[in-house]
Amino acid sequence: TVVTSSNFTVDSSGTGISNTGNLTVTGSIFNGSGTSTGISVGTGAASSTNNTVISTSTFTSLRQALVAGNEEVSLRDSTVTGGGESTASDTRGVITHSAGTLLLLNNTISNSNAAYYALHVSSGNLTARFNNITGNTLNARQTSGTANATHNWWGAATGPATTSLNGTV
Repeated sequence: TVVTSSNFTVDSSGTGISNTGNLTVTGSIFNGSGTSTGISVGTGAASSTNNTVISTSTFTSLRQALVAGNEEVSLRDSTVTGGGESTASDTRGVITHSAGTLLLLNNTISNSNAAYYALHVSSGNLTARFNNITGNTLNARQTSGTANATHNWWGAATGPATTSLNGTV
């Protein structure tokens, strides 16, 4: 499936794109409410051989911009702003990764709600490089799997505040 230059207004508790196969999204805009999801991939009976590539897209005011399951997923050159809810969650983040491999490269991930982590990894492998991850009270949570988030800008030369991290990031 290929989605190019599309606009999505995601209703409360809705999902802009839900996909379990190969997916390419380029230059698209996802706007939503505090209880909606932009893109959900690989959360059903997906295979780790499926690939999802999301690039040059914008995600605004969504509970979760990206939910990545058992696939190879790449989010590049995109902007994620103002996500999360006002109620804390132990299982969700603005970008949630639960299996497979997720690569975050050259993105801006900012101003998530204070009760939500910007990045949440519950299994699988996350690599985040050259991103601007700023303005988030809670930056990253890793409960299982691996999360390698070095070489990012966290708003300070010393990196993210230790109080904004949970797990080994």
